[in-house]
Amino acid sequence: MLIDYFFARGRDILGSRYPIVCGAMTWISDPGLVSSVCNAGGFGLLAGGNAPSDILRSQIELTRKMTACPFGVNIITLAPNYPEHLKLACDLGCEFVVFAGGIPRKKEIRQVKACGSKTICFASTEPLAMSLIDRGADALMLEGSEAGGHIGPVALSVLIQQILFQVDHVPVFIAGGIATGRMMAHLLMMGASGIQMGTRFVLSEECAAHPNFADKKAAPILKRAG
Repeated sequence: MLIDYFFARGRDILGSRYPIVCGAMTWISDPGLVSSVCNAGGFGLLAGGNAPSDILRSQIELTRKMTACPFGVNIITLAPNYPEHLKLACDLGCEFVVFAGGIPRKKEIRQVKACGSKTICFASTEPLAMSLIDRGADALMLEGSEAGGHIGPVALSVLIQQILFQVDHVPVFIAGGIATGRMMAHLLMMGASGIQMGTRFVLSEECAAHPNFADKKAAPILKRAG
């Protein structure tokens, strides 16, 4: 099928049926949501945030009990507990470590890869994307200023032209303002290996976010997106 052609690269690196990533939302992307996404064929990211290390450890272990599928652990480079989270992810042999919130050092990316894990790094500008590739990132996540969380100053439409159209030696995923299957299809046809969404998953039954948050924050955004 034609769709398999567009899914192939994302599937190969993520190990999931669909190259659709559920973004790491602190205190929302918990074992319940992550495992549900993975069991449905997507790829979930467990949010490290600045959780105490024992809490993050228990969440990783619980997620592994709830799904046999691969998932990632998102760690925030600016968080006070970042050094402990990095060591924990390596000690537990997490399959994927996603660096977010700042710029990981080359030795930190190498540290993760030495443990047999794959790395995904957020790139919010062209120079940063090229630097992260040079540092050894296995894949990039382009995140435009349309996204929530830790974002940069550049719109996704610019990043796509500066990076996605220029980089073909590492998988490139796209994040920021994506809410429909049509948008995902267009991005895949442009060369993206997959996409990441956050707000869309807030509306799922498996999400632990309070219903009022979904009604007042997420639903209006997605309604405007069509």
